[in-house]
Amino acid sequence: MWVGAACLLLLLYALWPAPESARRYVTVTATATLACICLFNGAEFLQLLRRGAIHAGVPVPLSFITAALLSWISYSVWRSSAAAPSFNPY
Repeated sequence: MWVGAACLLLLLYALWPAPESARRYVTVTATATLACICLFNGAEFLQLLRRGAIHAGVPVPLSFITAALLSWISYSVWRSSAAAPSFNPY
């Protein structure tokens, strides 16, 4: 259930960034937690691959790439200090 909440926070940040609110800190925490889960998943994949329990065509788990992207998003949310950009067509 909390994964859905983390996804909702990321969606809200994408649509309406709130640089100076508590939602920003909760979004950073949720995104960093998801990145850690991806890292643990990738480590488990490598252990299973090393033991021969699974056979994969690619020796690098996609979880590591996902963790890197989530970490980058978390860093971007943390560093955002400017107000939400306004739409100006001219």
